[in-house]
This record gives sequence, structure tokens and C-alpha cells, in this order.
Amino acid sequence: MRAFALNGSKDCIVCSGKIKDFNALIDFRMEFFRILKEWEFAKDRVLFLVLERCFPLENSFFGFLLNLVEQEGYTIKIITSDFRVFKSFEELRLDKVFDVLVKEVL
Repeated sequence: MRAFALNGSKDCIVCSGKIKDFNALIDFRMEFFRILKEWEFAKDRVLFLVLERCFPLENSFFGFLLNLVEQEGYTIKIITSDFRVFKSFEELRLDKVFDVLVKEVL
């Protein structure tokens, strides 16, 4: 999975592809936090994540997101065009935690 800033945005990160193993998750996390640091992103702002071509999502990714909200104090909204991704969040009862929207963005 790759993380990159949506062009012209300072509050939206695009997460693209799948996490294949633990090392891929570590690489993703490093890039994710590099973007936040570059933006000097304040935790009191809403962070939007666009998930594309990432189904199925790994449990480790859900854990990463939950940690951002529950331990780090971020407010995150998820946007995806893939209904299966929405259903994954819904089945875990996380659709409300992340205010998941099904919508074309890119």
C-alpha cells in the first residue's frame, strides 16, 4: 500500500493498493507520518483518507487506523469508491467511528 497526498490538499491522504506483509505496513506508516509531519498537521483537524484498490483490507490496517483515533487523538474520515471496503468497516462496526463514505474522488 502506498500513501501520498492528494494534489493540492493538506488534509487528504490517498492510500492505494494492498498491504502484503508486515514490512509493507511499516513502510506505509513511515510514509503516512512523513506526510503528516510535512503538513505540520494538527490533531484537532479532520484527516481524510481515500482508500483505493485496497480490498481486502488487512486486520493490521484496521489496527493502525484505530490506534490513530483512540491513542493518537486524530479524527479520521474514510472515503472509498469500493462498496466492499465500506462493508468491511460496517461488519466490524467501524463505519461510524471513521464516518465511511462511498464516493468517487479520484
